Parts: sequence; C-alpha cells; structure tokens
Amino acid sequence: MSIKIAFLLLAHEPPEMLRPLLSALCNSGNDVFIHYDSKQQVSLQEAVHTWGLDTAAGSIFFAERLRVEWGEWSIVEGTLRCLKMAVASPAGYTHYFLLSGSCMPIKPIQLLEAYLKNSDFDFIEAVDAEKTRWIVDGIQQERWEQYHFLNWAKTPVLFSQSLRFQKRIGIRRTLPAGLKPSIGSQWWCLRASTVSRLLSFLQEHPETEQFYCRTWVPDESFFQTLVRHLVAENERSDKLLLSYAFNRKGSPRIFCNDHLPELLLKKDFLFFARKISPYAVALKNELSRIAVMDREAFAHFLKQHAGTLKSALAQQIGERQDYEQHRWKQLAHKCSSSECVIARLPVSVVVVCAEDKQVRIDAAELIAPDKALHFHDLFNRDAVEFGKKIDIYAGYAAGDASRVHYSWPFFLKDVMAVSKTDVLVFTLGDEAAEYLEALKWAENVTVVLIESNQMNSAFNHKINAVMSQRKCVYHSVLEEQSAAIAKRINNDLP
Repeated sequence: MSIKIAFLLLAHEPPEMLRPLLSALCNSGNDVFIHYDSKQQVSLQEAVHTWGLDTAAGSIFFAERLRVEWGEWSIVEGTLRCLKMAVASPAGYTHYFLLSGSCMPIKPIQLLEAYLKNSDFDFIEAVDAEKTRWIVDGIQQERWEQYHFLNWAKTPVLFSQSLRFQKRIGIRRTLPAGLKPSIGSQWWCLRASTVSRLLSFLQEHPETEQFYCRTWVPDESFFQTLVRHLVAENERSDKLLLSYAFNRKGSPRIFCNDHLPELLLKKDFLFFARKISPYAVALKNELSRIAVMDREAFAHFLKQHAGTLKSALAQQIGERQDYEQHRWKQLAHKCSSSECVIARLPVSVVVVCAEDKQVRIDAAELIAPDKALHFHDLFNRDAVEFGKKIDIYAGYAAGDASRVHYSWPFFLKDVMAVSKTDVLVFTLGDEAAEYLEALKWAENVTVVLIESNQMNSAFNHKINAVMSQRKCVYHSVLEEQSAAIAKRINNDLP
C-alpha cells in the first residue's frame, strides 16, 4: 500500500516562523491543510507565494479562518475544517496527521511513511476518563459535566464561580449518542478509514458537536472520545509519533538551537517534536533540511556527525543534572501549591507598581542595577514583557501570557531557576492587585507603589487597599521620590 499523508496544521504564529515547517512538509512531497488563526492580520497565503512554496512538490490549502481561543471549541472547529477539506480532496490520503505551528519534523518524512506502511493503527492517546486521572493539576470531569460559557484564562474568578454554582444546583451533563468520556493529547495521526467513520458519526449525531461546544478544552477529549468509541483497542496505539513533554503544572518543554542532538536521537517511532522555540531559527532550518532527506542520506548524516552529536548530548545531560541540584528544584519537590511556592521564595523580589508604564520601568531600573535581574511587566495579559529585547526566557515566549497566568508562581520559579540571581525586579501595571494578593504574604518581597499626582487615582487606592494587610515590605511614594526609595531599598537588600 502506498502511503499518502495529509498534514493538518493549526497555526497562529507570524508567517516567517512557519516557513521552515511548511518548507519541510511541502518539499518532501506532502500536502498541508492549514487553519490560520484569524487573530493574525497578515496573509499567510501571500507569504507562501513569496517563498515559492506554491510550486513545491506538495501543496498548501487554506481552510476558512476563525478566531481561535485557547480552551474553547474553536480549536476543534479549526481542526474539523482542515480535516473536512482534506477528505474532500481527490488525492486519496491514507493518513491524517495533526500538527501545530510549533512542531518540526526530527526525522525524514520518508521514514514516517515507511513506519505507517508497516503499522495499521490510529496513533492517538485516548484514556478512559472515568477510570484514570489524566489531568495532573486542574479540573477533569468538570470539563464536560458542566456547561462552559466563560474562558478561564480571561475570567478565572467567574469561571470558578460558574462551576461551583452549577454543582450546587445539581447540573451534571452526560455525553450524547452513547459516548463515554476519553481524554488525551491533542495531537494524533489517524487512518483514512477512521476519519471517514468519525465524520459519518458526526453527521448522524449532530448533538455531539453541540455538546462539545460547551466543553472546556475539548481538543483533549473530542477526537479522543470518538476514536475510542469507533475503533477497537487493538487498532489503536497511544504512541503519538510526536515528542513533547509538560511539567506537572502544564508548562511545555521548549526546544532551542542547542537541542538538535537530543532531538535526532529520539526513539524510532518519534518523527516530530514540539514545542520548538519560535526563535530557534538555526534548529528549525536544520530540521527542515533533514526532513527532505531519504533514508540513506539521513543514515550518512548521523554517521558523519555521530561524535559531535554524542558529545553535545553528554554535555546537555551534565547541565541538566546540575540543574536538578539547583535550589528551586529542591523547592519544587516540597511545594505542590502556588501558595507554598510564594511563601518560600529563595531570593529577594522587588515589585514596582505605577499607573504609568514608563514611570514604573524607570523606577525599577534604579533598584540594584548591578546585581538584580530586571524585567518589565512579567504578567501582562497580552504579552510577557521580559524587556531589553528579550523575547524568550526560561522556556517561555513573549506570547505565552495565558500559560504564564495559568500557573504564575511556577513561572516565577522557572525564571529564577534559570537566572540564579539573588535579586529579581519586575513591574506590574493594571493587573497588579491580583498578583499582590499573593506576593504580599512573602517576607522577602518588597512592593513599591509610585503614586501619580492625580487626585483620587483609582489605581493608587486599589493598591493601597490590597496592601493594607501584608507580611512583605511596602513603600508608597511619589514619582519624584523614586531615586530616594531605590537607594533605601538597595541598602536593605542582601
């Protein structure tokens, strides 16, 4: 049987960041069906034409766009649009492989095709959600048993209140059409026969999509539930063919330019990896070049670079062992809650708040200028602002604001683990009160409010109210006193 793969790509990244992945897939002779988040105002089609990929061996097709929000049905809808477009194509695909814009092939696509030719399985993680606790930190059965009209990342308090209210009045939804809830990774590779059965099932049972429209994070349960319902266990494999890892708080491992040796030496059944840093240009370009190799060329490449790869990998293993011994790692073993992490911050933290952004940044730069690590608005809801032209730090990118907000104390932990500094300084703006509610109970935190001269400032009143009870050090000063309070704090820091 000849293998023909349709790659389904969910992407929101700027076009240039997608170029290595699209080049790898198209130049290896495969077709790609893309859903490109409508939040991006630029034209990916124009970029593809400019790059010359519209004349590549494989073709690129664009599904109708919609605005995608993390945790919501729009992610599944975007996937279905790609899937239906691919199925309607006369190309006769044998497999459908779902990827994200942060994925890259780590072996030649030719090897993937050979593997699929000898493996008559659907590769999808579909765990029995009634018997297994798959979610490490967060809600599981509440994802489908209650209705979800709100997004946790945008309105966490109202989201939680809605869940409590529904439980109190006895709302507990059951899946339609005889389905039993399953859960697993969003990413999969399905056979054409399975996709055909899945789409037929949805046509016969339209209530299924209606149900999942009000389910939280449906991309981790919709396809998983359907495939487990439709396909016998001996025709499914929980091997994802894609390498990825999360820590216990849901933060993904991010691969950077120096991770090529580790990626190339992954297990034989792993053909893609995520998340690749959007700024790992050298890594992406090398992986794109490897993707189009044939079996012989790839074997020669590995043999030619064997010594270098093993040496680099040994160095990375040594660095990781050193990291394991770092004080934050020891703390992580002892602390399983956000409150514990905040209470046991091992370094001095200075938080500068002001209504005016430039005012708070200027004031923060005066604090421990020679020994502190300075960031801007780390918890900005739109983008993580590391400052000083830093776009990625400790495995977090500027665009990971939702992920940072989800478990921000552990994000702070990761930042400190990488920096190994004794003093951390960052700023807070409109979102300050929310984070100060927790930070104010840590004794080695200093909070500075630079008050505006504006009378009856709501921002000033709110911060002062939050800080009325605290364990941390708190200073409320006018802008012209910024230098004086910085000098005082510098004298008090260890």
